Order: sequence, then structure tokens, then C-alpha cells
Amino acid sequence: MNDLRTAIEEYLAVRRKLGFKLYQPGNLLHNFVLFVEQEGASFITTELALRWATQPKDSHPVWPSIRLGVVRRFAKYRSAMDPRTEIPPQKLLPACYHRKPPYIYNDDEIKRLIKAAQSLFSPMGLRASTYSTLFGLLVVTGMRVKEAIGLDRDDVNHTEGILTVRDSKFGKSRFVPIHTSTQKVLQHYAVLCDKICPRLKSPAFFVSERGVRLTNWSVRWNFIQLSRQIGLRGHNDSHGPRLHDLRHRFAIKTMLDSFISTQKLSIQKVMRRKFSKFIVSKQDFEGLALFKLRELLRDARSIEQITGQIQDQGYYNISVRQLEERCRELGLAGLDSFLDSSEFAKAGFTHMKEEGVIRYAK
Repeated sequence: MNDLRTAIEEYLAVRRKLGFKLYQPGNLLHNFVLFVEQEGASFITTELALRWATQPKDSHPVWPSIRLGVVRRFAKYRSAMDPRTEIPPQKLLPACYHRKPPYIYNDDEIKRLIKAAQSLFSPMGLRASTYSTLFGLLVVTGMRVKEAIGLDRDDVNHTEGILTVRDSKFGKSRFVPIHTSTQKVLQHYAVLCDKICPRLKSPAFFVSERGVRLTNWSVRWNFIQLSRQIGLRGHNDSHGPRLHDLRHRFAIKTMLDSFISTQKLSIQKVMRRKFSKFIVSKQDFEGLALFKLRELLRDARSIEQITGQIQDQGYYNISVRQLEERCRELGLAGLDSFLDSSEFAKAGFTHMKEEGVIRYAK
């Protein structure tokens, strides 16, 4: 029996070197060996694998198939060294796993989640900041939970605005660029950590109030409690929106924003209508309005170059009414908030209300 235990350790070691984590399969295989020992067997048979896989009797229909699949893959490996090994047939326990559709959070739900995290009970003042910062980082980067809590302090480059994700899925590493606003939040959190926990026990960036790295279990437990608190889940619900769905939201919004901005007007209008439920935030509205404004500025420059009639004043004037007409093509109305927004000002535009124009310096 020790040979079977040794074979499992070798099998897991080989597959992990190939990039597989095998957290759950590893536990299942050790449990299977214990079952085989209790049965007094010394090698794998289909009958043994089937009896073990169908435990417990009241499990989810797909669970026995998963358990048998774990043993089948190991049995293939083991059969090369022990010819007595039986490999369970592929379709012995057929079951189809139906992947749960991703939940796409809207902006209001994100705000409520982070606000609730900021109100978490925090004896030392760190827990609330830790979870609100962590959840915010997942929203704006699309990182996996384990990647975020796996960050060390040296992995966060506050100067360049780059995160280094190490040993991620399939053992790969990558760089994640972050916005300046995200840099400031992470810097503020790092300073708070140094103040509250001057002698950290871990190199981790995100830590608990005991100064140790957050665990995947603790992060998910806190998320579930907050989800119930803000109404994303019922009080006793065991299923609902997941943290990983923040990654799906990031992917969808990134692709939509990128695709819409590169399409012709007719396509933009269709995309606006088709995906209106995803493009509902103030940021999306301002982004599209700014896009149309820059189109008008580009047109003004082109006309000046083509005609050769260069105006003496050192600025371009764009009619507000003309911008309103362009925005109506995308179903956008009510530009007052956009003309008073920080995004409008940052782009170098000035609203001349009395003249009814938007000015841009040459």
C-alpha cells in the first residue's frame, strides 16, 4: 500500500511541475488511498473506484463523475508501473457539468459592495481598508482573487504603476498596469499598514490585522457576508454572485469600450442599443460624449487644413448644439453634467456658456 501512496505523491509532483495546482484532486486521491487501504486492496480496480466515487449518496449528480475522473487519470499513470491496475471506462458515470452564467455587476452594486467593506468591524482600523482596497483592485484590474492576495509588497511598484503577478494559472507570471488613481489608493493602504502593523509577519501586500497574508477562505467568507448585507444574496443563500464574476465584468466592459470606440457610427449606434444595460454609468456616458466631441475637433482641424483658412485666434470653437446633435445619434441627451465634469476639463476643453460654444486651445 505504501507503493500506491508513493505513486500518488510522484503523480502529483509531476503534474504540478507542468503547472497544475491540483488542490482538490490531491485531497481526493489521498482520500481514495485511505479507502483502498480500508478495503484491504493493494491496487486499483474499477469496482473499488466506482464504490468510492459514488460516496456520499446524496451528493450533487456531477460529483461522482468528478471523483471518478480524478481516479481514472491517476489509474492511467499507475497502469504503466502496475499492470494489475484497472482504468475505469470513460463514460461509466456520465454527467454534464453546466457552467454557471457569469453575473455582471452594475456600477451601483460595486459601489455598495466597497462601501459595505469600508464599514466592516475593524478593531485596529485595518480590516475595513484591506477588504475595500482588495475588492476595488479586483474591479479595476480583473485579477483573480488568489493573484491579488498573493501579491507581495515588492510586487507593487508605486512609482511606475505596475503590479507583478507571480506563479499564476499554469505557473505563469505577468505585469498588470494600473491607473494613477489606483496607485494612490494602494499607496494610501501601504502607508496605513506600516502605521498599524510596523512589524509585519509577512511580505504580503494585503494582510489581516494580525499582520499575516489573507487566505482565500477568509476573503470569500467576508465577501459572502457583505453580499448578504447589501442584498446580492439572500440571508441563507449558499449560491449567488461570486468574486470571480468581477473578472468577467472587467473583461466585458473592456472589450465593449474598446470595440465601440473603434467602430463606425452606424455600428456604434447598434452596440449602444444592444449593450445598453452594460453602459449605464456616468463614466460611460462621459466617455462617449468626449469621443464625439473629439470627433468634432478633428473635423474642425481637417477643414482648416483642407481650405487653408487658418483662423487668427489661438483656439477652436465647437458649437454645443452641434455636439448635442452628434450625441443624439448615440442616444445621449442632457450634456450639462458632461460639460461641467472633470473629464471634460482634463481633456483641455472649456465651456463658454454665454457664447454657446466649446473652446479648445490650438
